[in-house]
Amino acid sequence: MDKVLITGGSGYLALHTIGKFLKNGFAVRTSLRSMDRVDEVRNTINDEKLREKLEFCKLDLMEDEGWDAAVKGCDYVIHMASPVIFKNLPNESTVIDPAKDGLLRAIKQSVKHKVKRFVMTSSVAAIYSDDKNQKEVYDHNDWVDLSDGSLSAYSKSKTMAEMALWEYINSLEGDDKIEACAINPAIVVGRSLSDDMGKSNIVVKRMLDRSLPFNAKINVGIVDVDDVAEMHFRAATYPNVDGKRFLLSERSVWLSDISDILIKNGFTKALNRVAPNFLIKFFAFFDPQVKMLVSSLGKYKTFDCSVTKETLKWEPTNIERAVVEAAKQYQELELI
Repeated sequence: MDKVLITGGSGYLALHTIGKFLKNGFAVRTSLRSMDRVDEVRNTINDEKLREKLEFCKLDLMEDEGWDAAVKGCDYVIHMASPVIFKNLPNESTVIDPAKDGLLRAIKQSVKHKVKRFVMTSSVAAIYSDDKNQKEVYDHNDWVDLSDGSLSAYSKSKTMAEMALWEYINSLEGDDKIEACAINPAIVVGRSLSDDMGKSNIVVKRMLDRSLPFNAKINVGIVDVDDVAEMHFRAATYPNVDGKRFLLSERSVWLSDISDILIKNGFTKALNRVAPNFLIKFFAFFDPQVKMLVSSLGKYKTFDCSVTKETLKWEPTNIERAVVEAAKQYQELELI
């Protein structure tokens, strides 16, 4: 039985990915920063026989301890652990260093133990910026410009970590080489397998709880969490993936489109007013999350996912279902 290490096992996306591998006959070892969350992860697996194939280890992105033992005996590594903070910080290194250093710890041990394939969870945040080098269509060849002053610490962390991956992989020669690829999803939405809804579903929550008084004219890519988990599985097991970046965006939507989906499906109190750009810029002085959106106001973009569709045979699901399922879960958890 093949075994996979999935780092960051308590994460919203990681829980779905763990389930995918278990259901497809893999043994899974997953890492946690705190072993206090073991039961939380284990309880997302309903089949007792599958639970027996799940084991845990403790890892810290900023510490060497445990990485060698975590990778040893694994055939594949899915590196998902990375800080997810969608706001600007006074010290960006608190986000960038764990992302980059954790990636290097994971890939170096994967090379040492000669895993069959290494899959990194990156992001479209490493692909595009709405300020410098703006385009309407982005593809797997695009990278953000790190000199762009509008970039968030999160965008920088994802970009620098993925760049570190490819720089390290390209430095290897001969028998040291292993197969590697990256998954670059847009905003991931859908039902969580635990009570932790994750950071990316916040876009749905803010529509429902009206924590903002109106929508901004912001365009984003969006993708179903189940699709993203499935593409991680396929990236590990399908042929011809080495060296590739796989973009994942079911479609691009304006924030108001998400509101329309919610209203159409019975969430009639969802935010449906769109504010003029000058008003959003005013609110940016008071809300750090709003400030991060200013450079994106009114700019349309989409993502060319043809490499993903061709190589991983991806047929995107209808994103409306994922949006509605996330909204229902927020309701069930009484978070709105």
